[in-house]
Amino acid sequence: MAVAMALASGTTKGSPKHRIPPWSCYCCRVGRLRRETCRLNRNAYMTVSATLILIMAIAHLLRIILGSQVAIGGLSIPFWASWLAVLVASALAYFGFMQKR
Repeated sequence: MAVAMALASGTTKGSPKHRIPPWSCYCCRVGRLRRETCRLNRNAYMTVSATLILIMAIAHLLRIILGSQVAIGGLSIPFWASWLAVLVASALAYFGFMQKR
């Protein structure tokens, strides 16, 4: 029972300084890399996420400008859905780029 609790808490040999949070990456848990090396850079994550969302907003805007019809399974998607997607995706991209400061 004590072994199961030690594994669940992330400690080894009862030492509190070896406590590793369960959400850390695999490399940190097995001790192959230092935590600083293995962490995902927040600025890089925000930049990539905001860029991908901005690309989706541009794709929806191009659909509106070019007048392309989209049908999924015989159901025609209205243009107001693309307008809504442009607004939401643009706002998310804007806030994503602003968060990296």
